[in-house]
Amino acid sequence: MGKQLFASLPCASCHDVTNPFPGGVICPNLGNIAAEAERIIQLPAYHGSATDAASYIRESILNPNAYLVPGEAYRAADGSSVMPKNFGKLLSPKQLDDLVAYLLTLK
Repeated sequence: MGKQLFASLPCASCHDVTNPFPGGVICPNLGNIAAEAERIIQLPAYHGSATDAASYIRESILNPNAYLVPGEAYRAADGSSVMPKNFGKLLSPKQLDDLVAYLLTLK
């Protein structure tokens, strides 16, 4: 379900899941996001509340400004993330769970 949901949302129009993180012209590639999420939460620059890959991915969907991936292309003019900030309102809890589960398969 998560893979189909990813493809049906704006996610697939910005994020590439066939190439490794970070890369990406508009947004970071997500081809190995499960492994990268584990690495990111250990970085000194990470100030979010995630403690594992699943919670980092969930946090990134619901609060894309919790950790800003380095790269000017990923920023709006005000310095915030270019990712939409309304997925918490658009996705049901099950959809969010399915999306996170799918992204966790990308290692």
